[in-house]
Formats: sequence, C-alpha cells, structure tokens
Amino acid sequence: IRQGHMGQRQRCFSQGHKMTDLIPRASVLEILRTPAASDTFPDMIRRVEALEGCGVRSAPEDTFYIDCEFDGHNGPLLSIAMVREDGWSIHVKAGDHNSVNDPWVRENVIPIMDRHHADNAWNVNAHEVGTVLRHFIGDCQRPTIIADSPVDIGRFCQAISTGQDGGWASTDFPRMTFEVRNVDCYPTALEGAVQHNAWWDAMTLRAALEELQ
Repeated sequence: IRQGHMGQRQRCFSQGHKMTDLIPRASVLEILRTPAASDTFPDMIRRVEALEGCGVRSAPEDTFYIDCEFDGHNGPLLSIAMVREDGWSIHVKAGDHNSVNDPWVRENVIPIMDRHHADNAWNVNAHEVGTVLRHFIGDCQRPTIIADSPVDIGRFCQAISTGQDGGWASTDFPRMTFEVRNVDCYPTALEGAVQHNAWWDAMTLRAALEELQ
C-alpha cells in the first residue's frame, strides 16, 4: 500500500521504470553530484522527483519491520514490536494479559512474551500503543513499514491512529509506505530466536529479507 500522487506515477512510467523497481538512494545522490551540463537546480529536482513513486529505496532509518501478537484473529492486540533497519527496536505490551481468551495464545504466546532483547520495552494500555509507535518513528517523514502479514499492517494502522483517549490521532507523515513480504522467517540463523514472540518475529523478518538482497 503506497501513499503517493498520480503525477509521480506518470513521471515514473515516462522514465521507463516499473512501479516495483527499487532504485537505490545512491541514484538520487548521483543526480545531485553529477548534474548534466544544461541542468539548473530545478532540473535536478525534477529528475529526483521522477524517481519518487518508482520505488526509491528508503534510507535505513526510514524502514521499520513489525510483528504483532493478539488474542485470536479478531481479538485485541497483545503486543507489537518494531525494529528499525539499523537494529534499534521496541517491544510494546498492551492491555491485560490475564484475561486472554484464546487457548493457543495462552499456551504458546503469553509465556514467551517477555523473552526479547528490545532496546526499549513498554507495558501500556491499548490506547497508549499508538503514542509509543509515533514516538519511536520520530521525525522520519517517509517511514516504510514492513510485515509478513496484512493482519500486522492492519493492527499497526489501528494502533498508530488511535489517541490515548481512544479517539482518532493523526500521524501527519507526508507519506507512509506499507509492504507485506510473504517470506519464511523460520528456521533462522538468529541465535536464541523465539517464534511467536513479536520482537523475535520482527527480527527474523528483517534477517530473512536481508538474506534475499
């Protein structure tokens, strides 16, 4: 799911790129460092803009890998983890875990929920999760959120757009990009990885995608 403008997409196709192409940020820098002889500064800006919407690769600090655990498919969110491209991470526990309804979740998720090595860990009520996520993304203007399931993207969007009073909270990012990557994260080479722990699952997703690059 990409937020963008039709004009950007039209420029994309006029440049001969597919929407699925990933163009390294180095390509953008090359335009700025080695302008054509006839280039004015506005010309360079237009050339950079032509790459937008065509899959310009985010800077490392703009990319986040996520995973969620919840009480059954349509049950409340129990935990969410975010891992930034550079490895900085958070783990957020939400709500009361003493009243989990799903038997499988009680047996396989709750006992291992704290077995992570996140740089920051939070235990908040459900309406405070979004505040933590927005704080973690920080000043990033164009975050890319990557998950291995559309369910995780949906949970993330619901959390980040909810304020502490349970009402709507604006994210105000100029652009957000959501990617669902259907990859097998387990088995993994990450030592000590615990499947069905949100932090470990986000870490293994990051590792699996790095191996594919």
